Formats: sequence, structure tokens, C-alpha cells
Amino acid sequence: MPVARKRNNIIAFAKLRLIYAMGISHRRKLLLLYLTGTMAFGGFLGWLVVKNIFWSELIGVFLEANFGLVLTSLILVLGASWLRAFRWSILLSDDQTTSTRLLLVEQTGTALDSFSPVRVLDEVIEIGLLVLRYKIPLAQVLATMALQRTFEFLVTISVLGIGVLTIDSLEPFALLVAVGVGFGIFSLFLLFSIGPVLANMPMLRDITIVQQFGSAVLFLRQSRRCSLYALMLTILQAGMIAMAGWIIGISIGLRLPLIEAAVVTIAILFFSSTVPGLPMAIGTFEWFAMQILILLGASPHHAIAFSVILHIVVFGPPILIALFFLSKEGLLSSRKILALGQESKEIISLGSSNQ
Repeated sequence: MPVARKRNNIIAFAKLRLIYAMGISHRRKLLLLYLTGTMAFGGFLGWLVVKNIFWSELIGVFLEANFGLVLTSLILVLGASWLRAFRWSILLSDDQTTSTRLLLVEQTGTALDSFSPVRVLDEVIEIGLLVLRYKIPLAQVLATMALQRTFEFLVTISVLGIGVLTIDSLEPFALLVAVGVGFGIFSLFLLFSIGPVLANMPMLRDITIVQQFGSAVLFLRQSRRCSLYALMLTILQAGMIAMAGWIIGISIGLRLPLIEAAVVTIAILFFSSTVPGLPMAIGTFEWFAMQILILLGASPHHAIAFSVILHIVVFGPPILIALFFLSKEGLLSSRKILALGQESKEIISLGSSNQ
């Protein structure tokens, strides 16, 4: 799911801040080293997948696939994306920002981020569009983004936890998942407590963005029905993604139990978006899918076919939506996209220093 990718973005932001604190020459060297290492790692995992392919068997699986079921899974993924946008519209409580507009903004950010070698572009672009073009308060955008990421991470780790408890093959991952569940709960607690606390600290309370962020979190904390509704939508969203994975399995003759298919699908998306590698997670996506599916008894060619179809179903729609939306917004060039990203960074910087 997208949440893991977002958690990885926080780490990437921290790395970039460290890089920009250095001189230009050191900055370029470190960034080049990071990009070279991550892309080499992704390429290595992709090579491990390719060298184990039995092409005749894999082609046979694709020829026999039920593409009507694949289309059904694609519709489910699109539905899950719309639910995510609908949830954000509820949290934003902004009458001018519809779920359709948020769907276009989110999917565009996701597509741009998937092509970016350093995965920080989606939040920057989303903030730029919502704050600069649609005039939504920055703190409100940041607070609702944080709430969404926390809910999604908590639901993702919970699904993996259920898998560890119910699927014997995954028992070795029990401790790792337990730590993740604990981290998700702790993050949710911090989100609802740290905003108001920061807003009351003498050194920070005069900073505009801190006040706005604290107010936004207080609103979300007081509106328990809204937050609970958002959590239920997050669970439904994860269920639709899991169902899409299960149907893809059926379409190629890989008949996993629903709980196994759900855990496999969520785990693949979590791993491939958290571990740095090639753009669009090429290589890491297929490698992890093959590892976990073979662990559950699938054949290598079925595992690879499953990963390729899931990869297309998950990454295809955002790219097509981004092409439409960027053209509509007059941003169909790398220069304009980077300019918007720079404006977004400046807005964040001004917001955090405005007193």
C-alpha cells in the first residue's frame, strides 16, 4: 500500500536535509552515491528474478490468464484509490476540494514519485497543488496527510500481523510485525498528542504553521466520528486492494485462500515501496513477490506472473491519470513540475519560519 511508500518518504526527506546541509560538491557526490547504490540494488534483485524464469512456462501462464478477472481487479484498485481520496476530502472538510480533485492530485503525486529516483516528489507536488493552486491552508494539508499515513500504516501492519498469526509459513516474521504494530499505535498516539503540545510550547507557539497544525489536529481529535469514519474507510480500502490481489491469483490459476492472498498483496506493496531501488520498484516488487509466494507453495512462474500483473494494475492507473491531470493543469513538462516542487518547498519553509 501507499503508506509504506509514504513512510519511506519521511526517511528520504531526512536524507535530503542532511545532503543539503553539506557543500554542493559533497552534496552531489553523496546523492550520486545514494542513487547508484539503490538502483544497483534494485537491478540486482531484478536480475535474480530474471535468471530464475522459465520463459515457456511463464508465457503459458499469461496465455491462459483470465483477463476479465484482471480487469475486475483493476476496477477494485481504482475504487480503493477513490476511497482514499474520499477519506482525505472528509478529513480536509473543505467544500471546494472534492474527492475527484483529490483523486487526481494523489494519483499524479504517486505517479511522479514512482519515477523519481529519490522518493520525495509526491508530497511536494501534492502540497504545491493543494496549497498554491487550491488555496488550502498548509497546516491543514500536513495534518490530514499525517493522519492518513498513520492510519494506513497501522492497518497495513495489522493485516500482516493477522497473517503471521494465521499462516504457519510466516511465523518467523512475528517479532518484526509485532514491532511494526507497536510503532503504528505509537505513531497514532503521537499524532493526536504532539500537535496541541507543540502549539503551547513558549518557543513554538508564535510560529504560524505550528499553531495551524495544532488547531487542525485538535479538530480531528475532537471530531471522533470523522476520525473513526476515516479509519473504517482505510480498512475498506485495504480490503479492496487485498481482494484485487486474490482475484489476480484466480485469474492465473493461483488459488490462494483469501487471507493468504490479502497478506501477500499487502506485504508485496509494503516491501516494494519501503525498500529503495529502481523507479516504479522494478525488480524489488517482483523479487519479494516471488519469495513470499514460493514460501506459500506457489510455483516460480505463477509467482512471477502474479507479480507482473499486480505491478501493472497498481502502477498503471496513476501514470495514465497523471498524464491527463498534468496536461489539464499545464504541467506537462519536467521544468514546470520541478518549478512547482520548488515553490512548494519554499511555502513549507516560509510556513515553518513565519512568526
